[in-house]
Amino acid sequence: MQISDEAVEKLLDYSRNVKIDLNYGDELDSMISNEWAEVMRGNISSDECVQNLNNKVGLYLSERS
Repeated sequence: MQISDEAVEKLLDYSRNVKIDLNYGDELDSMISNEWAEVMRGNISSDECVQNLNNKVGLYLSERS
């Protein structure tokens, strides 16, 4: 499987801008790893990965505050 340079750049740009409070433990890391694995398997696009993470992490953080 090959991922386009554009998709890799989008994911890297996103990961550089994500604000993660490491005090939340491994749950956020697990969310990110699971979504990235789906990209690597070809099940979702990098854009879908970013959208899924925005939704999941946003919900997780809103529930924690």
